[in-house]
Amino acid sequence: MPRSDKVETAGTAKIASVRTRASRVVVVEIERALASGELKVNDRLPSERELSKRLGVSRATVREAIQELVGDGLLVSHPNDPTGGWRIQEPSEAPFRRALLSTSRFHNAVDDLVQFRVFLESTAASLAAAHRTEEHLAEMRKRQDALRELIDGDPVAFGEADAAFHHAVAEASGNRLIAMCSSGCRSAVKQLIGDLLTKSEDRGTVMRDYVSRHQKILDAIAEGDSRRAGDRAAGDILECYPLGQGRKHPPLPLFTADLLS
Repeated sequence: MPRSDKVETAGTAKIASVRTRASRVVVVEIERALASGELKVNDRLPSERELSKRLGVSRATVREAIQELVGDGLLVSHPNDPTGGWRIQEPSEAPFRRALLSTSRFHNAVDDLVQFRVFLESTAASLAAAHRTEEHLAEMRKRQDALRELIDGDPVAFGEADAAFHHAVAEASGNRLIAMCSSGCRSAVKQLIGDLLTKSEDRGTVMRDYVSRHQKILDAIAEGDSRRAGDRAAGDILECYPLGQGRKHPPLPLFTADLLS
């Protein structure tokens, strides 16, 4: 490569590096505004020009920061909005789900994914037993009834109903982070449920086992038994997706229940 080309390439890389560091200033400022309540869900983000002037950076740097926040699921554009620009949207599990899928695919980490879900679902069930309301119980029973009606039915619909039941449990936990992570994790492994049911020689029996295990989780939550609810939830996941040879799961539900006592 000619010397002039090397100098130009190095210069371009340096400019890109400086811009990236500057874009972090913009990202941090927007995240600060969200944390303080200065910006709320559905609020319109200040224009590129306004942010550029306020923060002392170029508009190109602002655009780079906006793209990072779009990738994080915090900003969304509304083409039909006459005011244009970007708006703050409710945090989504989508980026988390994509990260889980990428990790499991590129690193053959299905066991890691299952073990992580065991931790999330058992913790969610333990917390749900401690914090659930009558409304939460009604929603879980509704989802359980819907699952029961799909026995011997379409595997895809059954998988969706299974996810809806676990979502209701996570919502009852009262912890938004657990609910979001659980949702992302379930989405990442949802295909495994469909594969399991499709390949089963006795699909009806497998579905009945699902419903039976869910009922035990629901009963423990309704009775306010955090320890048993967490244990049942962990057992439900491990029954569906046994960990690979040599992988063992510690008694995390017991740990969670001790924290709640």
